[in-house]
Amino acid sequence: MNKTLKTILIILAVLAGLAIVAFSMPFLHHGGFRGHMSMPFYGGFPMFGGFMVIGLIFGLFRFLIPVALIAWFFWWLMNKVAARKAAEAVKAAAPAPVVETPCKHCGKTVQAGWVACPHCGKKL
Repeated sequence: MNKTLKTILIILAVLAGLAIVAFSMPFLHHGGFRGHMSMPFYGGFPMFGGFMVIGLIFGLFRFLIPVALIAWFFWWLMNKVAARKAAEAVKAAAPAPVVETPCKHCGKTVQAGWVACPHCGKKL
């Protein structure tokens, strides 16, 4: 992994961590699943009509959707990097083209760099 890509990934990881903290702060500020928003006797009001399960589901989605989007982005980025490396490896592993020339004595084709013709046995 080159230095530029590593730097970009570190910056994205820090931003992802900050985003997770920022999205979870309102949730933690209200006391989590059983905060004052769901308890009317603390001066709050019932969350979503008093149904705690609905409030729990919306609270989880508010936290999990940004985390899922960030995870998907990193998965997509890693797949792009892996595909680029695989394409470069295939390009580097491609064999060199074979150059063939005719034999001076018999006229049949021989590869460049051969010392003798395999058909007539004469030196090239």
